[in-house]
Amino acid sequence: MLGLGVNKASAIGVESAILIEKPVVTTAETLSTVGYVTATLEGSYTTGVNDPVSVFGFYFGPDANNLALVTDVTDTDGTLTSDIEGLSAETTYSYRAFATNAGGT
Repeated sequence: MLGLGVNKASAIGVESAILIEKPVVTTAETLSTVGYVTATLEGSYTTGVNDPVSVFGFYFGPDANNLALVTDVTDTDGTLTSDIEGLSAETTYSYRAFATNAGGT
């Protein structure tokens, strides 16, 4: 009797890995628009072509250690702005911009 061998080829799936990097975020050093009780927060972000930003905004407030999230933010091609009203005179405020994608914040 003659034995027959059977060769089975297994398909191996190969997935390509795409490195997703965090956005690079810059907060403006000084504000270009400041009124008596208003200001425009300014910042920007850059990210790779395959790394779209899903969440962006500012943290803002009079206590640098306890900033509140600002949700009314305009994103124009990576340039962030937000008009803040109701500021108190003779008060120092702090803020920072942020942007998040799949790579992190």
